[in-house]
Amino acid sequence: MLNTAILDIVIALSFTYFILSMMVSSINEAVSNARNYRGNLLRTTLFNLFYEKGSTTNAKQPATSAKTTQTTKGEIKTEPETENAWKDCLDEILDSPFIDSVRKKANEFPAYIPPENFTLATMDFLKEQVKDKDGKYDENNLLQTLKKKLENNEIAIIKGKFKTKLLTLIDKSQYDLDQFKIELESFYNKATEQLGSWYKRKIKLILFGYGAILALAFNVDTFHVGKVLWQKPSEATAFVEQIENYKAKKKDPTMTQADSTLQQIANNTINDINENYGTLKPLPIGWNDKEAAPFMRVLGIKNKAEKAAKKFQTTAKDAWFDIFSKFLGWFVTAAAVSLGAPFWYDVFN
Repeated sequence: MLNTAILDIVIALSFTYFILSMMVSSINEAVSNARNYRGNLLRTTLFNLFYEKGSTTNAKQPATSAKTTQTTKGEIKTEPETENAWKDCLDEILDSPFIDSVRKKANEFPAYIPPENFTLATMDFLKEQVKDKDGKYDENNLLQTLKKKLENNEIAIIKGKFKTKLLTLIDKSQYDLDQFKIELESFYNKATEQLGSWYKRKIKLILFGYGAILALAFNVDTFHVGKVLWQKPSEATAFVEQIENYKAKKKDPTMTQADSTLQQIANNTINDINENYGTLKPLPIGWNDKEAAPFMRVLGIKNKAEKAAKKFQTTAKDAWFDIFSKFLGWFVTAAAVSLGAPFWYDVFN
């Protein structure tokens, strides 16, 4: 009996977190799409791949300083530095049809660029740089020609760290074009993997923030909900039965997939989620006079404070304790919601 009561409470709380997580996912997806958060983050990451600060404030203006390099023939070539020569190269790479094909909107930076697309776009850019006056190039000697032109500073747009990286990849591939593409794709993967790890950590904080807002707005205090259901096990059992009805109606295997798939589900069913939020009504959540009484007492709102103190016998000491307890309960709710809907869907199933 005891184990059943505890299990019912766990299922009830898990379902509550799941509903809130779905709502948070929808909010986050809407905000991210509106601000193109992922796209802007990817653009910044690509921009910083070979960023180097020079002596000018405009990447397209020549710098006053210069860099000298020695060619394979022993000649000394002068290479003007810019604040970020890589930006000009990146602009041309991103202007490729391989990048345009993954844009959701024509003038919007893509939220994700597959490694193969970035590699193909970069290769097209490099091929343009080695073409002769007739617009032709030797596919079999592409890397040899590219290396020669880079060492002789014959490609004005490629400078600095990007140039150094290309020369390194050429040497590493030993002039094998297929291997060069593999090395280039591997480099891109490593750069974006770091972005992915950082983005996941950032999203956790964002989901926590949205979860805290919803917890406060709907007064979803984990400790209070658990306490009431423990004191009234019949209500917990009845609520679990309602959850079973929800699962039978809404069961969808895609809900256990990745967050990106879940976002699509949340966007398509947000109105339905709002209706199903009524399923949580039997739980002790939401605001009423009793729940607001401690805040009224502490804030000293006239009439309402006196009414709350008289009706619910709320002293100042009790009010402060209740408020602290609520903030702690909201914090736990927000932390649980930040784990994501897929996690809680698996738990209550």
